[in-house]
Amino acid sequence: MKSKDVLNPRAENSSRPSGIATIAVILALVLGSSIAYLILTSNPKSSIESNWATEIVDSSQRSEQSTDVTMGRWLSMDLDGQGFAHISYAYLEDGSKSSLRYATNVGGLWRIEIADDEIQAGSWNWIELDSEERPNILYQSGIDLRLAAKSDNWSFEVIDVGRPTYPTLTFDGIGKTVRPIVAYYGGQDYSTVRVAERNGTAWRIDNLGLVGVSPSMALGQGGDVHLTYLTSEELVHAVRTDSVWSFETITSTRTTTASGSISVGVSGTVHLAFDDEHMLQYAIKEEGEWNIETVDDGLDSDYRTISLDLQSNGLPAICYLKAGKVTFAWKTNEGWQKESIGEGSDDLFMALDSSNTPHVTFSLSKGKGETSLMYAYRKAPLFEGTRGSSLDMLESYTLLPGVNEAQVSDGLVNGRHEGDRFRSDFGSLGFGLRALYQRS
Repeated sequence: MKSKDVLNPRAENSSRPSGIATIAVILALVLGSSIAYLILTSNPKSSIESNWATEIVDSSQRSEQSTDVTMGRWLSMDLDGQGFAHISYAYLEDGSKSSLRYATNVGGLWRIEIADDEIQAGSWNWIELDSEERPNILYQSGIDLRLAAKSDNWSFEVIDVGRPTYPTLTFDGIGKTVRPIVAYYGGQDYSTVRVAERNGTAWRIDNLGLVGVSPSMALGQGGDVHLTYLTSEELVHAVRTDSVWSFETITSTRTTTASGSISVGVSGTVHLAFDDEHMLQYAIKEEGEWNIETVDDGLDSDYRTISLDLQSNGLPAICYLKAGKVTFAWKTNEGWQKESIGEGSDDLFMALDSSNTPHVTFSLSKGKGETSLMYAYRKAPLFEGTRGSSLDMLESYTLLPGVNEAQVSDGLVNGRHEGDRFRSDFGSLGFGLRALYQRS
């Protein structure tokens, strides 16, 4: 059973090594045609901003054989039940050779693996932990859309072909019933939004026939799939309920970037952060109406430079790139609060752990082929409290047979919701209330 005392393992009295030389251990493991490497590093901290602690996860430097190395141009992150980070990212050399890397700080040290070392692997990646807290990475490899899953070793499967981009991954269910669902832009004609879902060993691909880019996906109550994506003129919200898609326009203003991030609260409220003419917009759909407000301006527009998550009180938190600075904003009853984390470039990703502590990964380029993959966490949570669900949300649910990890006490489920995902503090993960409960 996991203790609530370890929800934020990066306290100042952490026993992780510091001030020691970097330890590098390289293990060659043959996985089919690919080679995996494991690198252990210490975690040097630097206080870029007083409220944030930062660490270098991985770094690169131009060599005689390589004229340019870019790290973290595409990246993604998920947190496990204890708040440890799991990061996927691309390691790009000379603009042509790219490998997929995986890093985690479980155990205190950053461990780095090369999951796929094919010549064009790792771009457009997304990582998600399944119900057993095993990493799964959706990514582009050449013209393939692949899913890499790790148990003892990495295993791979091809979902689609056609140079798919902007992939996003989530899971529905728990244990043996878990089903991966992916959304992406591409297909044979390179111009449609697609949703793929594994049914047994086969993948069923739903071609929405929509010319749009940058799909962002979240699951709602009851397993509804929510998508947002950009067309040439509109920002669109699509919902799949009982295999039927419905569509609506959020705004008809052409946004200047392909970035956007969607989340669905436990009450079914849809939240969205996006860039409109370099202004950070926050949109919420309540009672059938979209309400949009401007959070900040002067954004740096790129693929994934906006990341949204929900606090346990249902209010949004957003990380974004502004004027070369990684910036964090969260909403309170008094309005939006903002903090700068430090310099950043290219992509970023943010997630809140169960204590409402934000964790961020981002890339930092110093030029001349020198880049670093960074990780930062806030030294204090946004407010005291845990991410739980009230008893009111459980009245129409009963515990599934054989599931006993979730307990109800003091009016809260001992766990938390991240959008539609429920993470138990007792070591198992579920996705939405339906993961641990069924309707009565």
